[in-house]
Order: sequence, then structure tokens, then C-alpha cells
Amino acid sequence: MKRYPFVFLSLFFILFMVSGSRAQKLGLDDRQEIEVTADRLEYDAERKLLIGSGNVLVSQGTGSLQADFVTVHTVSEEVYAAGNVMFKDLDRTWQGDELTYNFKTEQGDFGEFNAYVNPLYIRAKDSERVTPELFTIQDVFISSCEGEKPEFYITAEEASIENERYIRAKNAVFRLGGVPIFYFPYYKYDLERGSHWDFLPGYRSKWGAFLLSTYNMRVNGWMHSATHLDVRTDRGAAIGQDFKWETPQLKGGIKGYYTHDSDPHQDEDLTEQEKKLIDEDRYRIQLSHVQSLTDQDYVIANIDYVSDPQFMDDFFTREYEDNVQPENYVSFTHVDDRYIAGLLINKRLNDFYENVNRVPEATFDMRRQEILDSGFYYEGNNSATFLEKEFSELDDEKKYSTFRLDTRHMIYYPTKHFGFLNVTPRAGYEGTYYEKTKKTEYVDETIAIVATNVVNGNTVTETTFTNKTRTVISDGNSEWRNLPELGFDISYQAFKILEAAGQTDGGLRHVAEPYAGYTFIPEPNVEPEDLYQFDAIDELGKQNTIRLGMRNKLQTKRNGSVANLLNLNVFMDYHFSADEDKGEENIGPVGFDAESYPLEDLKIKIDGSFGTHGESFSNFNAYATYKAFDLSKFGLEYRYRKNYNDLYTVSLDLFPEETWSIGAYWRYQVLGANMEEQTYYIGHRSDCLGKRFGYTGRGNDWDIWFQIWLIALPDSQVGSSLSY
Repeated sequence: MKRYPFVFLSLFFILFMVSGSRAQKLGLDDRQEIEVTADRLEYDAERKLLIGSGNVLVSQGTGSLQADFVTVHTVSEEVYAAGNVMFKDLDRTWQGDELTYNFKTEQGDFGEFNAYVNPLYIRAKDSERVTPELFTIQDVFISSCEGEKPEFYITAEEASIENERYIRAKNAVFRLGGVPIFYFPYYKYDLERGSHWDFLPGYRSKWGAFLLSTYNMRVNGWMHSATHLDVRTDRGAAIGQDFKWETPQLKGGIKGYYTHDSDPHQDEDLTEQEKKLIDEDRYRIQLSHVQSLTDQDYVIANIDYVSDPQFMDDFFTREYEDNVQPENYVSFTHVDDRYIAGLLINKRLNDFYENVNRVPEATFDMRRQEILDSGFYYEGNNSATFLEKEFSELDDEKKYSTFRLDTRHMIYYPTKHFGFLNVTPRAGYEGTYYEKTKKTEYVDETIAIVATNVVNGNTVTETTFTNKTRTVISDGNSEWRNLPELGFDISYQAFKILEAAGQTDGGLRHVAEPYAGYTFIPEPNVEPEDLYQFDAIDELGKQNTIRLGMRNKLQTKRNGSVANLLNLNVFMDYHFSADEDKGEENIGPVGFDAESYPLEDLKIKIDGSFGTHGESFSNFNAYATYKAFDLSKFGLEYRYRKNYNDLYTVSLDLFPEETWSIGAYWRYQVLGANMEEQTYYIGHRSDCLGKRFGYTGRGNDWDIWFQIWLIALPDSQVGSSLSY
């Protein structure tokens, strides 16, 4: 075998042009040495031809060309390759039987070929390089699936590849299992941005038949676009546009959606007042953004505006369930090793929501830190804000507002006694200024009730009088509330080895930590009932309480490190100055909070509180999640709140990466015996396509749906961008 180094830019340029690289940008002076090997390699001086035959291999950098036969005219730079022509470069592959190309004119005939341009396989019966930027192919077959007869592919009469990036096809037919499903007179695909369509067909009881479609495109390296075109037979057409962006410094997105709803009052539970807020033109605009200005400064913004209170529930149910009432705010935060400073603006945009406006709120919090080398530690919280409580326009409540300045300072002195007992006394003060307080007056009114009756044909009028007390709320004077505080925290740890560990993993250790915390706050000069209520600061009042508790941990070793099998905290409060007239008890409920990892992939969490006076649980929450090695998932959740909630939730997702998969979801409310939601699906996955068929029911509302996505484009799973 002969082996010659040769400057072979012409072949190299052809291969990069076909595979979507940027070789055409290299000037003649930028050519690298290309190595040519063949079973037989000779030079014809008379015809000025380099001729290679038999296992010809041309390589340069990461690119390589294989063919049975190659000739190169060293003057005209005419290149001809034939027989099993293949070029590979990173994840790009071009295949064909022969090619002819002239590097001086930058034109050529490539004939029938196969190419892989990530993530697409492309076949054509004829191909031609028209200009340095434009490559045309005839009788085209395009698919993200490998094989002669894939499940999904696109056929087109003619297509072009421009700038090694854009594929434009004429009379493109999308085929599923050979059956035409969509037709586009013109279809464009961006190789760099991975543009693609998502389709979600189905039927929903309050929509009728529907087709939700999304055109996804990567605008650039950090921005993604999603354009929505939706049709619902009972509600009309809708359009939407989303942009999402993400870089190491920022992350966010903007969403816009509009529909001309042909049946906006379909929900039978709507009141007449609610119906007045909903018309045919319905929409939402949402902006969310998080940005790091420096390593210490960041900005968070969230703007969410909707046309009416039912819009999200009608069209974006999942999003609505996660956040029934969105907030609108912009915040700036500066983080330092010693303090955190922030500025927040929170303002209601929709009148049918309730909100506490903060316009603005400035905060300055000091982290707990030692005062010089004294052994004393200081911690502080400060805020100044203009507060306004606004109620929904559907309610009759009257809004109220005030300016509030709050400053809290605490001194700690941690000590250790007898080598094991941690004792930390603390003393502090919280002062709060209110520009306006709440003034409550009770006004006695005499009401006359006139009754008219007919007796023996005569009209008799009787008047009676009754007294009624009316509560009048008005603004009171400004006040400064004083809340001094004294207390201490005490704890110690003890542990015992229950089972010795092996060399790496195993064993069992019990860690016990009894603790107590005492807090005394005398009766303030301004009681909570004399203040407008905005948040937890306004609820503060006298306190004389001790909390007794015990933390327990069961630990083992996994993968060479300590892991908690169980982390349990049980506690109870005793109130020394409980007010029996207000229904307060000295002994509070027993609280508990437990988290367990009996297996690496199994997590169990339980929390709640239990009454100590013959009462049952006031609240109880429990959930367990398990994720198997094959990515199957199981979830079980229970939420209980006395006289309010008694909810069970079960979720199941079996074999999501296997050929067949199934899933189910149930949410059952014991109060009222109501199955709030149930979902079932069955999925099939091949090397080419993922498919899923399912049913979802929510009360009287139900829908059936079908999903299909390309395995090569996992982010194209239909419906993911539609909160469905």
C-alpha cells in the first residue's frame, strides 16, 4: 500500500459543504495537509491526474473520506469520486455512489446520496451544488429515524440546503407508518436551532375536539421560541407566542396567549357577577426573569396578567392548579457575608385577585455574627414598607393601608457546660412603627320594623323597634409598638452504635438530641386586634412559652458516607399565660416532623400536629416517593387539615424507557366523596417514535388525548409547553 501526503482541499471542501460544516470559509492559504492512502495510488503527468483506487482513504483533522476510486485534476481542480463514497466528521455522515465537483467554479453534480446531519437522515435520488451557499436535492426522503422504512419520515419533491444550516422543502408530506398525516406546501427546518412542530389532538368535554400545535425553534444559543396555533371546536381558535432564555447569568421567559372564546360562560358554577368579568376576548401575558448582576447582586421579576379569573382554569389547568393566584413583583437583592439587603415592589394587576401590595419594601437583614471577639453574637432584621391590602372586586371588603417600619435586634451568648450541654441565652427587642392603626367602634342603632296586615277587611299597620350593634372600622392614630424579648435555648447530643459498620458501608447509629427553648415577650402596648393585618409581623403579641422537643436520627453508611435512615423531630409547647377567655390552652398540640430514606431511591416524609386534650389530628401530611433503576416511579400522598381537607393522591409511572409503559394518577377528596382527578395512559416507544394515549377526568370535565414525539428530539414531547 502506498501512502502520500497531498494537499486535497477540493475533496475536503465538498464533504464539509454536504455535511453542514464551514469549510468554504477557509481560504486557499488556510489548507491543512491532507493524507491520502489507497491500495493503488498513481499520478498521470500527461493528464495531470492523481488517481487512487481500492480502499481510498482521505483524512484531514476530524474529517475522513472513503471511496473505491478517486481522481483529481491538479490544474482544473476537478474531483471525481465513485463507489461507496462516504465522509464522516464528528456526528455528520454523507454517503453516495459518486460525485463530481469543480473547486474553481464551486459547482458539481453529486448524484444519488445518503447523508446524516444530526439529527436527520437525508436521502435523495439526485443532488447538485448550485452556488457556494446553496445545495439542491431531488426526490427527497428526510427522517430522524434510521432505516429504510422508519415509522416517521418526510417526503418532498425538491429541497435545498442553504448555508449548511437551513433545509427548505417543497410539497412536503409528513408520513406516519407510510400514511400521510400532514401536508405543507413549504416546510423549513433549521439544523442549528432544531425547529420542529408538536401536535396534541384529542377531545375534551368543555372544548370539544381539539388540536393543539406548537412550532418550536431555537432562536440562538440561549433563546428558545414556541409559537402556538390551537383549535377547539366548541371554543374557537387561539394563538400564542412564548420565548424562553437561559445563560449562566440569567433565566426567564415571556408568554402571550389569546383566544376569541365562542362559549366563555360554559361553566355552570359561575355566578352572575363572575360572568360579567368574562367576555369572548380572553388572554394572558406572563413575564418571569431571574438575573445575576454580579456574584452578590441579583434581580427577580414576575409579571402575570390575565383577562379574567377563569382563564387559566379553562385553558391552562395544570398551571392554574400549581398557582391559583399569581403575584406580580420585581425584587433586587444584594448578598454579603454579613448582611442581605433588598428592595421589593409587589403590586396587584388584576382587580379580581386579593393581594398585599408592597410599593415598595426595603429590607436590611444582618446575619448572625460574633461581636468582635466577645463571644456574643448579633442578628438583626429591618424593613420599611408601604402596605396596602386589596380585596377582590367580587368581595365587599374595603381595602386598607399604612406605612410600617419594623426593626428587630437579638443578642445571643452560646455557652457549653460540663463538656456536653449547650446553653444559649438571648435577649432582644422588636419595635414597629405604624402610620395608621385600626380603630374599631361599636355603634348601637334602633331599627323600626313596619308590618301591614289585613284584619276583617281593614288594613292594620304595626311598628316594632329593635336594637342592633354595628361595627365600624376606621383609621386610628400612628403608634410605635414595643416588643422586648428574653429567652434561652438548651440542648445536648448523645449517640450509640447499635450495629458496627463494615469496612465501607452498613452499620447503624442512633443520635438523640433533647432540646428546650423558652421565650418571654410581655404584653405589647399595641395589641394585634388594634392593627390592620398584612403578614406575620402584625400578629405578634405577648408570649410566655417553652418548647420541649427531641430530635432523633438513625444513621448508616452508604457509598462510604453517612446517610440518614430516619430523621425525627417531636415537640410540644407549654403556654404559661394562656388566655382561657380566648379558648387558649396551656398545653399545645404535639408536633412532629419525620423524614426517612430506608432505601436510596425511597423517600418518606410525615409531619403534623396532634391535640393533647382528647382531640384528633389538627393536621397531618404524609408522602412517599420511589424511583426504580428502570426510572419507574411511584408516589403516594395524604394531606389532612381538620374540617378543611382530607385528600389522597396516588401516581404511578411504570417502565417509561421500555417499549411499553403505563401510568395512572388519582386525587380523591374524602370530604364530599369527590374524585377530583383521575388520569390513565398507555405508551409505546420504539427507536424512532414515542407514543402515548390517555384519558383525564376532573369532576364533570374529561378529555382523551394522544401524544407522539420523536425520540431523537426528546424536547419535542407533545404538550410539554402547553401545561397540559
